[in-house]
Amino acid sequence: HTTDAANTQLDVPQPPEVVIEQRNASETLREQIAQSQNVLEHASKTLQTQDSQSQPVPELVAVIKSGLTDADMPQL
Repeated sequence: HTTDAANTQLDVPQPPEVVIEQRNASETLREQIAQSQNVLEHASKTLQTQDSQSQPVPELVAVIKSGLTDADMPQL
């Protein structure tokens, strides 16, 4: 019957343990959110660097043409 007693003790956690578990859960959730934000920032930076390396001029020209008229554009 010792195993039954141990099982009942394990099934019913003590209040301090519950508080610790909740705190750990919130901390891990915060860490996961921070990690996902870092991943998103890293991905956006990687995409930006890839775009600038592969085709810097066409994008720049497209932005200039969309924002300015032909008279405002400098002669290249």
